[in-house]
Amino acid sequence: MFPVIRVSFEETDRADFTRTKDVQILALTHVFDNPNWFYNFHSHDAAAEVIYIQSGHGTYTLDNMSYSASAGNLIVINPGVIHSLASDAQDALNAWTLTVTRFSLPGLAPNQVISPGAYPLMRLGSLADCFYQNFALILEQHQRHNANFTEIAHAAATTLLFLSNQLAGSNIKAEQKRGSKEALQRNSFALEVIAFIDKHFREPISLEMLSDVFHISAGHISHALTNECGISPINYLISRRIGEAQWLLLTTELSVGDIALYVGYDNTYHFSKLFSKRIGMRPQDFRTKFKAVSEKER
Repeated sequence: MFPVIRVSFEETDRADFTRTKDVQILALTHVFDNPNWFYNFHSHDAAAEVIYIQSGHGTYTLDNMSYSASAGNLIVINPGVIHSLASDAQDALNAWTLTVTRFSLPGLAPNQVISPGAYPLMRLGSLADCFYQNFALILEQHQRHNANFTEIAHAAATTLLFLSNQLAGSNIKAEQKRGSKEALQRNSFALEVIAFIDKHFREPISLEMLSDVFHISAGHISHALTNECGISPINYLISRRIGEAQWLLLTTELSVGDIALYVGYDNTYHFSKLFSKRIGMRPQDFRTKFKAVSEKER
């Protein structure tokens, strides 16, 4: 005789999917076997990221705070959070990242997965395999394009969102960040500047231009961003462009010159020099070294 477990759900136990039924997957990224992988500072204006560390080790920097992540860790990044990642050269990072938008979880602002005050790094424990299976399912469905693959992939994404929210204990009304009214205003202003740069990073941007847009002195803008986010406006602009260039080098056949133009540089030599300084190798060398590995997943 075999044991049987059966549970019944009441009507009141049913989740309200109206807030997540339109969730949109923007990207699924799997970084692996790249010991020198580095992605510069960037942020997402209206999208969140859920990151599962399958193996290896990496350092994630979120809003000027660094977190050491290893196998079985989960990292959640809300919209507007400036972040970067670097793989450990001795223990290459093997990480899955889901970038999603157009959802709203109970008690949180649109596209937030956890409370702004919640700790973004969590241990998955027994849920690690569940997270891996859902990430792998999204990738498999996208690659095979079987019937209803979009619905299945988005159902898996919704599962990851709810589980991440549950783990963070933020499925109750979000708490406001602690701090003075002045500190919150400074943080809000810094995020406005970051959001503007993210939206216009392909265009010519200078401190003087930012001063004209926000009607505040260039010195004040630079000071505010450096103090609140640990990076100057121009350095953030460069990091945002180089980060986009890395992605284009690995996922497109665009020439280095075309990529330079796309991310905001009309001088290919200047772009290559900046790229080499930030990444440690020329754009073409970066593509040659890492693209073959990246294509295994596509």
